[in-house]
Amino acid sequence: MEWVGDSQNNRGVIEREFRVEVDGRTVPGVFWTPKEDPKALVLLGHGGSNHKRADYILAIARQLARRHGFAAIAIDGPTHGARRPGSENGIEEGPHVQDEFTRLWAADRTLGDAMNADWTGTLNAVQALPGIGNQIPVGYWGWSLGTLLGLPFVAQEPRISAATLGLMGTGETGRLATAARNMTCPTTFFVQWDDQLIPREGALRLFDLIASDYKRLRACPGDHAETPADEFSAGIEFLVSQLAR
Repeated sequence: MEWVGDSQNNRGVIEREFRVEVDGRTVPGVFWTPKEDPKALVLLGHGGSNHKRADYILAIARQLARRHGFAAIAIDGPTHGARRPGSENGIEEGPHVQDEFTRLWAADRTLGDAMNADWTGTLNAVQALPGIGNQIPVGYWGWSLGTLLGLPFVAQEPRISAATLGLMGTGETGRLATAARNMTCPTTFFVQWDDQLIPREGALRLFDLIASDYKRLRACPGDHAETPADEFSAGIEFLVSQLAR
């Protein structure tokens, strides 16, 4: 794990960028920590056409650290942020989210396997840091693309104790459906009832396939990007309550 630049202090939240080498790929990320030793660690998966420094990712990470004493990490997904060809600053927006999903679904197996490895390598590197280790619980947050590429990782990673997922759907078969049938950690799942990108039926099917004995469904009216702010808070509170156990 290699640190990039100096750490920044945002009202008590320490933020620092890093790079991790995984299978010959350079994976860029951001690491947030509270002032004291963290009580838990949350991995943050960004949405389609976004990146590790998207506004809502920053807001979630800083709230986890500032209010709850949790550490958080986010990495750029394949071809996103600093990993997008031609990107120089790591905050470049990608194409429209519909185009992004079309391309990613077509390459689902290859990119999914790579993302599993990227998250595993990142988690290994962060847990090797002083003050983190493998004693504190680990959670995962990822909506939309963060579920498409994150749920298979969560399903096969025993270190993940709870997950906040949603804004994604599946058919009866395929990589995501198979992963959901193997996912057993406590999960809260968000659905936008009028989602034009992810049909409601597929989202409800994905929730139904998740094998966890403790799962909760939350639904709101509105399109894909119209999730109310209080649903973000609910996702945070779910992880805090589960990881505090």
